Amino acid sequence: MERISCLILLLSGLCSLSSCVPKHSYVLVETPKTWYEAQSYCRENCLDLATIDDVGEMETVLTVVGDKYVTGLWTGLRAVDTKMWHWSLPDKHFYKEGERNYLIWGKETLDNCGSYRYGKFYSIACHNIFFSICFDAKKLGDEQYVLTPTKLTWMNAQNYCRKYHTDLASVRNEAENQIIQKLANGFTVWLGLYRDGLQWSDGTYSSLRYWKVGHHIHVAPGSRLCAALLKSESGRWEAQPCVEEHPFLCNCPITRVIRMRISSQDSVLEQNNPEVQDSILKQMTQELRNVSLTNIVTLRWKKHPDGRVFVKEP
Repeated sequence: MERISCLILLLSGLCSLSSCVPKHSYVLVETPKTWYEAQSYCRENCLDLATIDDVGEMETVLTVVGDKYVTGLWTGLRAVDTKMWHWSLPDKHFYKEGERNYLIWGKETLDNCGSYRYGKFYSIACHNIFFSICFDAKKLGDEQYVLTPTKLTWMNAQNYCRKYHTDLASVRNEAENQIIQKLANGFTVWLGLYRDGLQWSDGTYSSLRYWKVGHHIHVAPGSRLCAALLKSESGRWEAQPCVEEHPFLCNCPITRVIRMRISSQDSVLEQNNPEVQDSILKQMTQELRNVSLTNIVTLRWKKHPDGRVFVKEP
C-alpha cells in the first residue's frame, strides 16, 4: 500500500481534537427500578448512573427531567462503607493537586462538619450555629471572602452562600488560610468542610451535595440509602432506601458527527479505499492517544447512501 500523507481539518467550530471530544449527556429512564437495577441498566445501555459535578449540571438535569417524575428520581450517589472529608464548593477546576487535603486540624472528632478558628479546623455537630464565610467567584482578591451577617447551622450557611455568593469558602493553601483567619477575627466560623459516607456509582469524584432543607449532612456508611431527586423540593435530594423503585438518570455518551476535509499529497490516492480509510482512522486515534482521550472516544466513519465515506466537493 502507498504511503499516506494527509491533513485533517475538523470543521466543527474549527476545534481541535481535544476540544471536540464529546461529553456525556443525561438521559431520563421513566421505568421505575431499584437503584441496583437502575445501575445495571445504565451500565449496559449507557455509561453508568448519573454523576452530577456541580450546581450548573444540576440545572441541566432539571431541564432534562422537567415534570416527568413525582416521588423520586435515582442519581448515582449511594452510601458506602467509608467516610471522607469534602469541600462544599465542587468545581474540580478550582483545586490544584493536593489543595483539597490542605487540612490543619485542631481537633478531629466523629462529627461531620468542619468549624474553623485561629487557622485550624475542629469537627463539630452540624446543627451548631456560627457565623460563616462564603466564597464569591465574581469578586477578586480578599473581597472573594464574605462573612455572613447572621449565625446559621452548617446546612443553612451552605444554602445562604450558594444563593447570595458562590458557596461556602474552602481553604486551599496558607495564603487563603491567612485571609480567612483575619476575616474570622477570632470567631468560630463555618467553612465548606464536611464529611459523609457517599460515593458516585461510576467511581468519579464529585463533592456536590444538593440535599433538601433540613436533611442531615451525614448518611451512615452501609445504610443502603441512595440519593433521589424530589420534585416537591425543586429537585433537591433525599436519601431513600435503595430497594425502592424510581425512575432514574443515566450518563450516556454523545454521538457527534464531525465533517472532515482531506487533502492528499498524492493525487491518485483512493480515499474510499477501505485500507486508506482505516489508515486515516489510525492517524486520528494516535492524535487522541497523545491527549489521553482514547478511552472515552470511539471513531468510525459515517457513510453516504451510496456507501462512500468521502465525496468530491463541487
